[in-house]
Amino acid sequence: FVLEDGKKLSEIDYSIPVEEHYEIQALEWYEGTAITEESKRCDSEYALDIGKEYTVKITITPKTGGYFTEDAVVVWTGDEKGVLSVESQTQEAITVVVQLTHLAIETIDLQIECPKAGCAPATTAVEQNGKVNVMSVAWSTNPSVFEVGKTYTMYMSIEPAKGYKFPEIADSQAYAQGITLNDETGVRVLSYGGAYDYMDIAYTFTVTEVLLYGDVDADQTITAADALEVLKSVVGKVTLTEEQLVLADTDGSGSADAVDALNILKKVVGKIQQFPVEQ
Repeated sequence: FVLEDGKKLSEIDYSIPVEEHYEIQALEWYEGTAITEESKRCDSEYALDIGKEYTVKITITPKTGGYFTEDAVVVWTGDEKGVLSVESQTQEAITVVVQLTHLAIETIDLQIECPKAGCAPATTAVEQNGKVNVMSVAWSTNPSVFEVGKTYTMYMSIEPAKGYKFPEIADSQAYAQGITLNDETGVRVLSYGGAYDYMDIAYTFTVTEVLLYGDVDADQTITAADALEVLKSVVGKVTLTEEQLVLADTDGSGSADAVDALNILKKVVGKIQQFPVEQ
């Protein structure tokens, strides 16, 4: 079943598919993690409050003619974060306790590969704390590669991760102050779903960092170690990341090979001042 802010206990759908061979015999709600008379919520008009923890005690029984085997297993597959434990188990009944949380998302910490001149735009991003899932990433003007000095706007759609919900948002720009991208503020909330089940955001970058071709190990210098990394990738000893492949492609051929390793060595000893891809 699904927890929703303000939903009354009487409005929750506990129905079990008819093809299943068991049914709910008893169900009790408790506010918090302790099962006590004080925390028990018997009022069917009690409304759930997103952000609180709840405990549900459920007893299921087999339908007529059935029984539970000794190795019967009960798992929680709901949309909320649920920690399930078995309180008692017999052939006639299984009683489980599920601790539920459906936390309101107050802060979001997003990380995306920062735009660099010469690099292709990132199409994926992550939220550091697992609160949201990134559904899509798009860029204004849809560039094939970034150019230094130019400004680009990134558009991202996100949805709550399992166990989380966006709260009711009265002021989207005030809420945006709690969203960071690469540890920076300035994210704009463009829209969000009526049920707060998704959010569209935007952030504007100005590309100031120039790609340092040949710096395969990203230590801000070009050395023989970079050429060695390329050769290792050629013979299959290492796998270069997408950004490393861009840095290693010194001749603009679209791949990293022995020719690129040679170009890097030429740059190291001063035989060339620029890589072919930079000319």
